[in-house]
Amino acid sequence: MLAQQKPTAGTTTFTWGYENELLTSLEPDGDLVTMTYDGDLQRRQRVVGATEINFLWDREQVLMELNAAGATAARYTLAPFGYGDLVSQRRWGVSSFYHFDALGTTRRVTAADESTQLTYVRDAFGVGIASTGTTTNRFRYLGKLGYVQEDTLAGALLRRRYYQYEIGRFVSRDPVYEVGVSEYGYVRNRAAAVSDPSGRHQEGNIIGGLLLGAFIGAGEGRLTCCDEEGRYHTVVYEKFCLGIGTGGSIGIGGAWMPQDGCPDKWTGGAFLECSLGVPAFGPVALEPAIGVWPPGSTGSFGVGIGFGWSCAVCGYAVENDVASAPRDPRCGPYEYRDFPRIPPEVLDRYPPTNYDPSRVEWHA
Repeated sequence: MLAQQKPTAGTTTFTWGYENELLTSLEPDGDLVTMTYDGDLQRRQRVVGATEINFLWDREQVLMELNAAGATAARYTLAPFGYGDLVSQRRWGVSSFYHFDALGTTRRVTAADESTQLTYVRDAFGVGIASTGTTTNRFRYLGKLGYVQEDTLAGALLRRRYYQYEIGRFVSRDPVYEVGVSEYGYVRNRAAAVSDPSGRHQEGNIIGGLLLGAFIGAGEGRLTCCDEEGRYHTVVYEKFCLGIGTGGSIGIGGAWMPQDGCPDKWTGGAFLECSLGVPAFGPVALEPAIGVWPPGSTGSFGVGIGFGWSCAVCGYAVENDVASAPRDPRCGPYEYRDFPRIPPEVLDRYPPTNYDPSRVEWHA
């Protein structure tokens, strides 16, 4: 872990806790910055000299900042997602609204009258190129996801760890160690496509890159039908898919066979099936599955919750024992003589044509 940094302005010395949390930072000018954390290692307090800032969290999001007297210094409005999606801040009664680039870095902060208060230009790793304005703002690089500016490190707090812009690395080890991966590396140097709002592992691409996964699936369904000759069948429908997708989901689905009569003994085909998650409640989304089917064959549907998208190439097969299926009174009009030993319960439910119960004698 970083113990000292020595820029041209002087030496800054850091001390760390036993769980790799940054406790103090002694600035070249003698100012001591002290950090306090809760049991979940979320930073609850930052003290510099006589200035104390207390942070109120809602799970992974900073909702408010309070001063030493408990007065609200700033209140943040965020979408109800897991990490950030910052909308605005209200600091000492003055509202400011955030505008982000495609990566999620703050590019502009405007006042309620739409005048510009702040502007930023940064590269993909967060290094500042240009800025204007003096309004207090703690969410700059990837501010949309809740990266909190930390001037002591010339970097940002990513909830669990601190990240430095100039070196493009964390200053403490990754608590979720992965063999063969640098303990200090940031998103494997793919900052233009991937983020790490938790400070523990990289998150999915927030600007359109893909974290792909392959999957296979299979299912079986059964239906009953009558053919033109009055025979009753049990038809087995088998489906199997191979595809790719992003994110994850869980759901339910089904299939139907919109055709007249019963299918042939063996029929089959292939089709393309896709689903797209549209965010509804944070990362949770409804995912309708849409199948493109050969004409006159089968159909299916699916509804789930999740995020991301998936596409699969699927095949299906239909098995039907046509040759062995007998005629059955459930399959349309018939005469009583066709089934001289029909059970009474079937006879009552599926009566033959010209049926008169008073003239029929049942023979076991």
